[in-house]
Amino acid sequence: MKIKILAIAALFISINAFADPGNEAMPFLRVGRNPISIGMAGSGLASTSSPAWASFSNPAAVVFADQAFDAGVSLISWQPKYNSSFGPSLSGSYKWNNFGFTLGFSYVNGEELELSDFTPNEVQVNGGVGYKISDGFSIGGNLRYASHALTSENSMSAICGDVFAMVRFGDFNIAAGVSCIGNKVKVEGGSKDYSLPMSASFALNWHKLFAEKHGLEVNIDADYYFSETTSVAAGLQYGYNDMIFARAGYRFGGESIIPSYASIGLGAKFKGFRLDAAYLLGSDTLKNSFVLGIGYSF
Repeated sequence: MKIKILAIAALFISINAFADPGNEAMPFLRVGRNPISIGMAGSGLASTSSPAWASFSNPAAVVFADQAFDAGVSLISWQPKYNSSFGPSLSGSYKWNNFGFTLGFSYVNGEELELSDFTPNEVQVNGGVGYKISDGFSIGGNLRYASHALTSENSMSAICGDVFAMVRFGDFNIAAGVSCIGNKVKVEGGSKDYSLPMSASFALNWHKLFAEKHGLEVNIDADYYFSETTSVAAGLQYGYNDMIFARAGYRFGGESIIPSYASIGLGAKFKGFRLDAAYLLGSDTLKNSFVLGIGYSF
């Protein structure tokens, strides 16, 4: 036990060595691409309802999913009032024996710069593996590559990772780990270093089926960013007959890299196919952002 505690302490000390409070870059690494999660204000790190998107969040959840294969495509329109960005994302997962595998890709364009013909863009490529150690415990890790082209002559790129452990007992899931862990980055040709939006993450999920046709899911996620800020997101999903879904959530962002916002979402599922949508409101900078997604699982 003492060795485990010392190992965890050493990990958090080394992570803080990379961090620089108030000096974070590439915030899109913390923007969800999953329309189900975004409909609940980005919560759901410990949920197993949409394993296709685990490469953007928690790969340890894939091994507890009901479906063996899950894939999805989404379109996101982010910050339409101030810095509109739009683009597709796709992700998928596959469960085999005690292993879970997940892949993801996202490409988002920003607004074209006024003084040039260049369009800023963001790219992510993710891959992850989860492993079920026992019936109620799993671990997993993601490796992510991200690039951000600011202008035709200025860009930055990074390689980072996520590491998670997850526990399932009864109707509860608990997940804990670290997100977006990587070295500092800098703009090409620049001299200033920026930290990635790294955090220690903790999540709780409760899911229950009532009277055979009514399902309820509650998610609470918390992040301590190594820029010395915190955020908490809470979300609720109601499902009827595993076919129609309604979602809502609120994220308290505080001084963290993603501001506070509320969200609502709707979804429908039939014979493995699903359609989901989420809409953001409340935040002055994020309101009217939306995500639309389609998916298939078996």
